[in-house]
Amino acid sequence: MIDTVTLRLNRNYTIEDEGIFTNTAKGLFYCSLYRSKSKKETEYMPALRLTKIKGKVYPLLNIEFSVPKILFGNNIHEVKETDFDLIIGNLNNELAKLGVYTDINTLSWADVIKVHYSKNILLEDGIQAVQITNLLNKSNAMPLLDTAHKAFRNGGHSLVFHSNTYEVAFYDKIKDFEQSKKSEKRSIEKDNAFNKPLLESDIFQRKQILRMEVRLNKKQAIFDTLFKKIKINPIESLSFENLFKEDISKAVLNYYWGIVTEHLDVLTDTKTPNIDLLTGILKNNGISLTKALKVFSAIMLQKEASSKYISASLLHYAKKHQIAPLLSLSKKLVISSATNRNILLNHVDKKLNRYMPLQEQIKIGGVY
Repeated sequence: MIDTVTLRLNRNYTIEDEGIFTNTAKGLFYCSLYRSKSKKETEYMPALRLTKIKGKVYPLLNIEFSVPKILFGNNIHEVKETDFDLIIGNLNNELAKLGVYTDINTLSWADVIKVHYSKNILLEDGIQAVQITNLLNKSNAMPLLDTAHKAFRNGGHSLVFHSNTYEVAFYDKIKDFEQSKKSEKRSIEKDNAFNKPLLESDIFQRKQILRMEVRLNKKQAIFDTLFKKIKINPIESLSFENLFKEDISKAVLNYYWGIVTEHLDVLTDTKTPNIDLLTGILKNNGISLTKALKVFSAIMLQKEASSKYISASLLHYAKKHQIAPLLSLSKKLVISSATNRNILLNHVDKKLNRYMPLQEQIKIGGVY
């Protein structure tokens, strides 16, 4: 439902010893102290940033953490709305271990300045995560997403649409874990060590998990997404408790899934510009430009007339054995493209709408 979140406190906390902050960044009117997560830590702990602003009595304390890792110690298991009190309690305890003291109410109603809504989608029926990412990479949604660029890497196993304030990511969760064992620089998830016991267990052998994340990295991105794009019912504030809602998470993920999938560059999309249709034939079928132009012409003709009528009309100009294969291939490409696309997209659609936590889908024992 939610993975990474950053809470901001401007009062109602005390820090026992600022020695926990190991890095410093200074500006003309501020000084920021950082406590980053150590690779040697065996217990998941939040990252902290303390910013002292000239003229302000109280420094700002940012608390960044993975919600499922605070509760479960991994982000394979997924949290539910009913877990909120447990999460807040665990977070408060972990902060106390660092010498940061606050209370349950302050954390519950803290401002959220960054939130990543996410879903681990268990793929079945032989569907692979890379099939989904490869399909989504054909989307023409970048202008509508207002994203500057997209990154399609790790052999096609991850796809991320980037903008200055938010990102939409799709990736193979298990493949990403395998990449992290070589180097965390190669993986999207940066704390995969906490997922190791689960992902290397027998439960996940031969499983396919597609990970979707909508990373709203600025407060303005949260506001714009919720109130201008999705238009949810007004809420009092962008607090942790107000944003920790299943219906909000589901709406955010489905909204961006809809934008990406509704603008796929596929052969059956009648709105696809002709030049994009032609390049799609070339990219997806490895044929020459000459043959692609012939197939393209056949597809255009079959939008207006039956194969029988086209063959009869062209027999005066070409032999039947020259016409029939082109018509057959063009029809095959259209049907194949539509069928494969619909199977893949419908599968993910159902999972996003059902919205069942991963551990309940595969019946992981000993979760609670």
